[in-house]
Amino acid sequence: MTKVGLARISPVPHPSMAEREEQPEACLYRTLVKLPSKDVPVWINHDESRVIGRVRELTRGEEPGLGMWHLALIELHDPPEWANATTPVSLSTKPLSMSTCTMFGRELADEALVVEISLLSPSKEPAEPLARMLTLHDAGTPRLAHSNPVGMAVPTAAIRSAAPTRGGQVDELAWVDALVDEGWSFEDAFDHVARECGYDARYLSNRRGRLAA
Repeated sequence: MTKVGLARISPVPHPSMAEREEQPEACLYRTLVKLPSKDVPVWINHDESRVIGRVRELTRGEEPGLGMWHLALIELHDPPEWANATTPVSLSTKPLSMSTCTMFGRELADEALVVEISLLSPSKEPAEPLARMLTLHDAGTPRLAHSNPVGMAVPTAAIRSAAPTRGGQVDELAWVDALVDEGWSFEDAFDHVARECGYDARYLSNRRGRLAA
């Protein structure tokens, strides 16, 4: 069964990160890109002989308390049994432009090409400690009873009642993941979820600008 999910792969550099006493060894990236004509593969433990899927799309998203992160929508056609919504992930890149900035205490790439993203088995740890899957579900499993990829009006209460939840609260990232799986663009999905969760227009404008950056 094919599975799809959203992965948190690398933090977007921010000046506040320079204040951390301990810095991970992983490189930081201002921008991550993929070739439009070639799929980015998903491997197990950076082993190219163990291809289990592909990266559908790269984007950015903000999490409370963690700041802005690079995200990847991943499709797994042959996932291992241990893969779940909290599995650690790691990425390999080819830097296209390196920065001379030293404020973060680790390497910083202005732009890098994503070569592959790996799911790490339980015995492995990512170089970026918080890099992991955020959601993972069967591609054929309906996630929302009221999806709306063509822009038809759907009552807010009905949409919110069908949204994925975690601990009794709407799971925003899982909701975005579900909408993208049903044909929405990342930007439209983020904006839609923000509106339905009551974010103000300024927040939406700022988020749209960050996603497009």
